[in-house]
Amino acid sequence: MKLVSYTVTSGGDGAGACDFDNPNDFTFENGYNCSSATDFRTANDLDVVGGDFTLNQITASIFANGGIASVDVIYHDNDGGLPGAEIGSELGLTPSSQAVIGNNFGIDVNEIVLDLTPVVFTEGKYWVELSVTDTGGTGTVFWVITTSSSMGEPVANFNGGWAYPDSTMDGVATFSGECSGGGSGGGATEIVLDCSNLGENVIDVVVTDASGNSTSCLSNGNCI
Repeated sequence: MKLVSYTVTSGGDGAGACDFDNPNDFTFENGYNCSSATDFRTANDLDVVGGDFTLNQITASIFANGGIASVDVIYHDNDGGLPGAEIGSELGLTPSSQAVIGNNFGIDVNEIVLDLTPVVFTEGKYWVELSVTDTGGTGTVFWVITTSSSMGEPVANFNGGWAYPDSTMDGVATFSGECSGGGSGGGATEIVLDCSNLGENVIDVVVTDASGNSTSCLSNGNCI
């Protein structure tokens, strides 16, 4: 059973802050290499439905000892359910905050926050790649992945070509920004499940109105 999380904060006109969130369960069960010092690459998908989404912040969990020096954020279009052509990037970002939140395999887990130049995504599927440089430039840098929850497609890994090494895994990340026209993906009036959600799912929906009033519910759904 997987937890699928959707969050939206709505303004009076149907627009407002929203997140695409695949939460951290703090088991830090594995990771895919996302080091700028290697040829490996890792990307997570971003499904925009029901209006535009303006991305302005990324929170991600990254395995690395000694902290994170800089991050390149690379945006891809969708090519048959995997990352396609590069459509934009923001390079050399210094995390606006980072903190060690755990450890596994003898490697610290850093929760990093990246404040971005806002990028507008129209309705469709996109991919967000992080190429991360640790302070020592060691190459031992991995984006934390989990089997306990998912959003959209499984996490994609590049090793001579883009693929899903494990269809049960998804990256731990939050893509935060503004939804227009009723929301997108993590902040939509429509909840989109795909083949990564096969089996029984618990859907956690949290809605906050413009006055700050929140409500939430859990719903069971079965994808076959």
